[in-house]
Amino acid sequence: MSALTVSVLLIPLAVFLILFLAFSAFNVYHLFHYGFRSRGLFLVLVIYICGTVLMMGGGYVFLGAFNWNHPLGVGDAVRSFDGRDIFESFEESINIESYLKSEPL
Repeated sequence: MSALTVSVLLIPLAVFLILFLAFSAFNVYHLFHYGFRSRGLFLVLVIYICGTVLMMGGGYVFLGAFNWNHPLGVGDAVRSFDGRDIFESFEESINIESYLKSEPL
């Protein structure tokens, strides 16, 4: 049995990046095709492109440090910080027997 790896989380990121780049290319093409109304609009476009390149580069550097081959396990998701099952710690915190023995309001 093979487990899913953390790299599965990259699929929604890739879909978002493809849509973002397509939308950006569409807008930049139309700005160059129909021209700029002012120098300020050209400055906004340059800032947008530089910001996009900086964020994508930073994301690449940041995400490159992760081990994307680490398996995802269902058991990892239901463990609390002290190592017990999350449902056991929840059951102890509410003390269900005291609720069952109490008188109705």
